[in-house]
Amino acid sequence: MDLMGKCVVTYPFSFKEAVQQSVWIDSVVEEYDSIIRNSVLDVVPRLEDKLVVSSHWIYKVKQVADGRVEKHKDIFVPVAFHK
Repeated sequence: MDLMGKCVVTYPFSFKEAVQQSVWIDSVVEEYDSIIRNSVLDVVPRLEDKLVVSSHWIYKVKQVADGRVEKHKDIFVPVAFHK
């Protein structure tokens, strides 16, 4: 039964909630640094009459077989086009 208690992991529901915890701040900074270092994202001024790609963060906790937390991981993903 003790093992089951270790398997319960909670995830932030939003970026605002995530940045209230240092483990998620560190994870977000790590992912952002990777995005910048690998040049996979360019922030540009919004042009009129053009669609904009919105995005959000997905949060995940990687665990080892016995239920202990191995790593907090997040991914920055595009969601949809908006006017």
